[in-house]
Amino acid sequence: MSKHKKGIVIQCRDQSTRLPLKSVMKFYKDKSILEIIINKFKHLPYPIIVTTTPYSIQTISQSQRAGVPVMVGGVGDILSRFCEVADKFDLDGVFRVCADNPFIQLPLMFPVEAWSTDYDYVAFDHCMQRHEGFWLEYVKADALYDTNNRLELDSKRREHVTSFIYGNPGMYNIKWLPIPSLLNERQIHLTVDTKDDFERAQAVYKDVGEKHWHYIIDYFYGVKHG
Repeated sequence: MSKHKKGIVIQCRDQSTRLPLKSVMKFYKDKSILEIIINKFKHLPYPIIVTTTPYSIQTISQSQRAGVPVMVGGVGDILSRFCEVADKFDLDGVFRVCADNPFIQLPLMFPVEAWSTDYDYVAFDHCMQRHEGFWLEYVKADALYDTNNRLELDSKRREHVTSFIYGNPGMYNIKWLPIPSLLNERQIHLTVDTKDDFERAQAVYKDVGEKHWHYIIDYFYGVKHG
């Protein structure tokens, strides 16, 4: 199989356990977090695909309205859905994006993108276990296929798509990028998991919008800009 392209795959569903509809209800003006994230990536030279679950009516509707194709699959087995996306859209690899991160940062995507042809997996150092909500990760389709075929994989690792890959550096070619020092010095929580998270992120987004992560960190810590 000859593949030569990458895609941006956004995972989203209506039925979040702690805050249902968190990614698809109105977040800023008339836009949801999902719609904000789609708009961030639309000018990049990559196809955007949303992967979701059956009955995620709002996710499907908003994605289609934005002109983005949707791949519907099983509820718990997100890994299989990513493999299906890569196969259907003939992708060599995917930039994995979670739809609960309204502040995801394109400047932090570009270093990941720069290494994406050379490694099976690229991300800032264990960033998907952090809570700033600034991050994405890259994974080659072949690594996804290999992981998906492993019978020993439990449901938790199927849900957390890349955890088996970056947890086994002897099996996959992994590139960790260093976390910018300012982000380690001033840790913040802007990923949306709960109602409190949603309201906090909403208030911050109203004031800072799509500004660079440096500015968001300063704002969060009360640093004034002239």
